Amino acid sequence: MRETRVMTEDLRVAIERSGYYPGLVTDAVASALGPEPVTAFFVHHDAIFDPGMEVRRHMTVLALTPTRLVYSHTDEHPAEEPDERPRAETSTEAIRFSRVSSVSLTRVVPDPASYVPGVTMPSEVILTIGWNVLSHVELEPAHCGDDTCEADHGYLGTITADDLTLRVSEAADGEEAVRQVLSFVSALSEATARAGDLPPARRVCSTDAPGLAWGRRRCVYARCRPALDAAARGWQHIPNNRRATGFGTHEQTRIHDPRA
Repeated sequence: MRETRVMTEDLRVAIERSGYYPGLVTDAVASALGPEPVTAFFVHHDAIFDPGMEVRRHMTVLALTPTRLVYSHTDEHPAEEPDERPRAETSTEAIRFSRVSSVSLTRVVPDPASYVPGVTMPSEVILTIGWNVLSHVELEPAHCGDDTCEADHGYLGTITADDLTLRVSEAADGEEAVRQVLSFVSALSEATARAGDLPPARRVCSTDAPGLAWGRRRCVYARCRPALDAAARGWQHIPNNRRATGFGTHEQTRIHDPRA
């Protein structure tokens, strides 16, 4: 528990060290985290030039809890009028590990012939995480291969997950930032793998009149026995005009294990 408390404090320190509206970013991330501790994180502060050649800063914060991926992004918008002040816009999203559909990491290695596993660091990494909320669509005209054909063959396209794409390079962000994002990806991959190893759900069913087709039936699915027991205790209905509490004569509970 001490390690997770330290990790949560380290996240706050990393946000404050960036100097990019630390109060706003910290408050938004803390709201999304809730009472859960932080097990891993990555903070990326970057600046871009808009078409008007003005510098626009933005920050991305990625944090892992025991059950979720928390994503926060903050953008800075320059003042539109001389008498106005710049404004910032921040958004957060919390995603259960079971909803993460893909984690893609591209590594750029300048001299692959001299690559040493565990020692050589990539000069650039591109991280893409998908959870099926946003997608990127690319379309191009379809053709039959005949250069003289003028018929309309429609379009061909690809759809790729585009919920989050993050580029970190040694030249722009430093070697330590590349190392941190690699460590974060490793922790995220382990978390999503554990989420996929959950046991199949078990089912509890309650019937007013066992064996009769017209009996009312209630079912609940859960992944652990305490959840099944809690659901069964919560059933308080009136079968055959008599109130049944717990597992009486007029109410029976069966546990069905699909793996059996």
